[in-house]
Amino acid sequence: MKKIINSSIHNWVNNNRDLLSLYSGKWVAHDEIAVLADAETGAELMRIIEEKNITDYILLYVQPSWFSKTIRFLKLKVFPISKSC
Repeated sequence: MKKIINSSIHNWVNNNRDLLSLYSGKWVAHDEIAVLADAETGAELMRIIEEKNITDYILLYVQPSWFSKTIRFLKLKVFPISKSC
């Protein structure tokens, strides 16, 4: 069963991050239940919405940066090694 973070439609993105990762870098039209259509450009998405006669939707550009993993660099201390004879 899917865990709902917040049932508000305004938090649909947070509740569906796994699904939206499939649309990274694309425009999507969605409602409170599902992605209704997707496209590479906003203009193309509007054409698809009109063709499918979709009337109730929210437009969203899925930022690729939402899914990138942060790289963390750790500090390293380097000590000279002396060789004892």
